[in-house]
Amino acid sequence: MAEITEEEHMAILASLKPVARQMETYGWDTRLSELTEVQVLWLIETAVQEFREAMGEITSQSEVPF
Repeated sequence: MAEITEEEHMAILASLKPVARQMETYGWDTRLSELTEVQVLWLIETAVQEFREAMGEITSQSEVPF
């Protein structure tokens, strides 16, 4: 597994809530293989979009190191 930065880790954590909310509607006992293609794609797209937004916010708050 690739090493991730602290900022990436923070962005991953930020993307969990929207994905978890949707998983609650599917049911936590539901296996990934039981989801439709559309449901799986929605989860992935949501995670990626939320990650990007979180990274954008995190990096906008960072100081340029030079």
